[in-house]
Amino acid sequence: RGMAGENDAISIIYVLNELPLYRTNEQKGDFRINFWPEAGGSDAPLFLNQTFSTDAELGMWLRTKDFRRAISFALDRLEINEGVFLGRGTPQNQVVDPASPFYPGIESAQFEVNHDMAMANQLLDSLGLTAKDSAGYRLRTDGKGRLSFVLNIREDESVDVSEYIQDQLKDVGIEIILDVDGKANSNFIQNNVPMTMNIDASAHQSNPWHVNWTRLVPLTAGSLLAPSIGNYFETQGASGMAPGGPDPAWTDAMGRMTGPGGFPADISGNLNELAELWNEGKLYGKFSPQRLEIAKSIFRINAEEKYKVDTIGLSATRRGVHISRNNVGNIPMTANREKFGYHHELYYFTDGTGNCACPGGQPTFVRPEK
Repeated sequence: RGMAGENDAISIIYVLNELPLYRTNEQKGDFRINFWPEAGGSDAPLFLNQTFSTDAELGMWLRTKDFRRAISFALDRLEINEGVFLGRGTPQNQVVDPASPFYPGIESAQFEVNHDMAMANQLLDSLGLTAKDSAGYRLRTDGKGRLSFVLNIREDESVDVSEYIQDQLKDVGIEIILDVDGKANSNFIQNNVPMTMNIDASAHQSNPWHVNWTRLVPLTAGSLLAPSIGNYFETQGASGMAPGGPDPAWTDAMGRMTGPGGFPADISGNLNELAELWNEGKLYGKFSPQRLEIAKSIFRINAEEKYKVDTIGLSATRRGVHISRNNVGNIPMTANREKFGYHHELYYFTDGTGNCACPGGQPTFVRPEK
């Protein structure tokens, strides 16, 4: 229907990798295409669950900063950008659009996002992951076979991104099992290995305080950074992981633990630091100097810790490809997709009463009686 020009104006149903199809039908369908990138700056982040506990060894690696850095170096973001986002995105960590007052600077945006296979392999080897099976995959240090992670994805562009991630991490010996909407490989279901990684591209991230379920800070049980810590904050301590200081069950690969009074899975203490910064930021006005600096710190910590390994941002994917019929006026060429750009009182139909009431035509406009 969209290609036939039967939609007035909408963005949520269109995806970037179908852009050639849209271009082919643009003239015939009498519509135009605009791009509304999400200003939050991360269109396909790979979240590494810091409070994963079902498999002790996998959780240990996810909590190891150098392991997360190795994953970042192993990813070829330029290849992902061209293959999935048609070259329209920017390879970067999650930082807001440079025009935003919250922008922390290009140093944070580009911190360790370069593709460096030698560095990725060096980091993994230095962590002791040197033994490999006949297929070239690295072996677990507990003697239980191949080091494999389940990556949970939805049936959208995440599938395409995840396939690139799967291939690229295979090149450094890390196996990724793709789990589309909970339909994981049967062996992993039998072995009770739930999600360790997740891909999510969510709107409302250009301002860390826009929503309390921000993807930058673990504040809710739905947090993909550290859901158990998020659950603690959401329930005000009634459930979830409580701060209890060092715990041998929650270490990284180097045997390091959190400090006194910290969340057991928060090795560096920066997950709690993010929560404290977020709560402090609420004390100041939206664009006050104090809040701006706090926002920049939140983006910097995420970029450096790699709790989520970001890939591409500012591409106008998912809700960012906007198509409108040419008889719909005042549609902005660019907008922030967080708000979808719709303020109905601003838009109008040219010489018509609307495509729904008059499908296929543009009847003469009749001004209603006052």
